[in-house]
Amino acid sequence: DVAKFLKRVESAMVKNLNENIHSKAFAGLENVLGMQNSSANNTLTLNHSPLEFQMSVQDLSWNSSGSVIGVAYGKLDHEDWCTHKGVFCTWNVDRGKINVNKADQALDVSSCLMSVEYHPVLPNLCAGGAFNGQIIIWDLSR
Repeated sequence: DVAKFLKRVESAMVKNLNENIHSKAFAGLENVLGMQNSSANNTLTLNHSPLEFQMSVQDLSWNSSGSVIGVAYGKLDHEDWCTHKGVFCTWNVDRGKINVNKADQALDVSSCLMSVEYHPVLPNLCAGGAFNGQIIIWDLSR
């Protein structure tokens, strides 16, 4: 039960958060990286235009290196079994030129893709969950 778990770990979490408030772990990092202020703002609106707004974003996940965002596309308006495809799209934001209207990779799925999550350590492995219950594992290094 989630409520029991949160109650059990609450004091340890609060203690760690209070310690982290006063942490000097990143002190001076701005000078090392040549940053003038501590905030960054860069916004990209990514859209895989071949979908022509037929589907909406259901979930997204960053890979472990922080360079690739994966997006699950599907629909929520099912009255019965899902009879149309979903799509998993990826964009590598570290590339010099990003096509915000076309994903670097677009992989069709047999049913609406409802969730997606990259492996916490291996940046090329990603798992997705489809509306029909199917779980898909992608090795994006190929």
